[in-house]
Amino acid sequence: MRTTIELPDELLKKAKIRAVQEGVSLKQIFIRALNRELGEEEVTTQKTSAPKVDNSFRSSLKTGNMGGLNATKSGFSGFKIKKS
Repeated sequence: MRTTIELPDELLKKAKIRAVQEGVSLKQIFIRALNRELGEEEVTTQKTSAPKVDNSFRSSLKTGNMGGLNATKSGFSGFKIKKS
């Protein structure tokens, strides 16, 4: 079931870090935490082989074009440096 909840930014950040460290999804972190809080038996979770990456990020990795910045072997182009 889908649901929407508001969480403090710092709590969500910690949960995301823990998920990455353990190689599990954020959903699995929340399920484990809720099961623990409700006194339910923990369900074992399987580690994922690789984190999911959205297609726009995957595309930028292939093309080197990241939101107007262009990455090349020699550096970045597409931005200006202001002289003070």
